[in-house]
Amino acid sequence: MTDIQIKTGVDMSGLAPELWAKAYEIAGAFDALGYSCVITSARRPSGSKFSYHGIGRALDFRAKHIRTDNHRATILAKIIGVCGNEFDVILHGEGDNIHYHVEYDPK
Repeated sequence: MTDIQIKTGVDMSGLAPELWAKAYEIAGAFDALGYSCVITSARRPSGSKFSYHGIGRALDFRAKHIRTDNHRATILAKIIGVCGNEFDVILHGEGDNIHYHVEYDPK
């Protein structure tokens, strides 16, 4: 079974059930290439009215430990594939802040 690590201090309370339902599938995208899956942010106060973190509908997953751009792109494609149309998935940030942002956003 694929493991998910949660960074110390991350608030997982009140998270949308739809995100929980996808978490292990997302972790499988990391595991397929031999990387650990680490949630670095979940529910948190938001500085933007457009952020879904404040309402428990977004997760961030660490990407700084992924060694190559090709691996990052492959994992991104796998996450998009498992999440489907009701989720928005992006890879953004840089350096130590690069991460996959996954939000539940049914249209």
